[in-house]
Amino acid sequence: MNIIFRLKNYMTNCCFQPKLSLVLTVSICLLSTELQAYGKLGHQLVAELAEEYLTTASKQQIKHLLGRESLAQAATYLDRMRDHPSPFWQKKAARWHYVTANHHYLPSQAPKWGDAYTAYQNYYQQLANRKLSTKTRRLALYFVVHLVADMHQPLHVGNGQDKGGNTIALWFQGKRTNLHRIWDSQLLYAKKVRRSQWLNDLKIIIKKNNLQKWQQTDPLVWLQESIQLRKTIYPTTRTIEHPYIKKHLPAAERRLAQAGVRLAAVLNLIFK
Repeated sequence: MNIIFRLKNYMTNCCFQPKLSLVLTVSICLLSTELQAYGKLGHQLVAELAEEYLTTASKQQIKHLLGRESLAQAATYLDRMRDHPSPFWQKKAARWHYVTANHHYLPSQAPKWGDAYTAYQNYYQQLANRKLSTKTRRLALYFVVHLVADMHQPLHVGNGQDKGGNTIALWFQGKRTNLHRIWDSQLLYAKKVRRSQWLNDLKIIIKKNNLQKWQQTDPLVWLQESIQLRKTIYPTTRTIEHPYIKKHLPAAERRLAQAGVRLAAVLNLIFK
């Protein structure tokens, strides 16, 4: 039984019982959120959308690296490995899902253990190096696909004060949660449509915008966009209701659409 399953059982039985202290409740909920990173739906949508814009050469080389595994499955590999007991996944990679930047991200100020930006740059180079083994480049692909999406989620570019919104305790649909979890998954699931409809909607968003302009492959641009968006999403109340969803869901959709377009642009650049 893995730790996420145990936490879900604990939360079902205890986390939302009003008799428990708020401190205990928030602690458990934060731990669960930190384990999940950008939600499964978000990562898979970005990957599936990217596939629409891949070149034939990119598709062939991705197939070579992944075999029968789809790009959508590859997109969640890093989250699936969070329970792995190795020091790499527990102590190193766990810190590479986010960056910290109050107003502007500066690579020179990245922590010595790295962050999403430095990890992305490292694995981008590995993926582009065809002299490396298939196994090495496959892992690099997992990181690139995942981190492109993470850097488009505004709370994966934290301000250094609230752990990317994890300490902002909120209520949503009658349950305790936090701002990070809202933007990782709950805001998306609030739309209540099938994944096929999600993809159609994201394609419409792309068509309504300048596809060429969106094909920006500089992650510093993505991070600055996330910083600017992050500054606008902090709620003024502790309960997330329909007006908040109506106001901010379009921004979340736009970030997914941009991430999909940019992931394809990155992969097409690497595999050209």
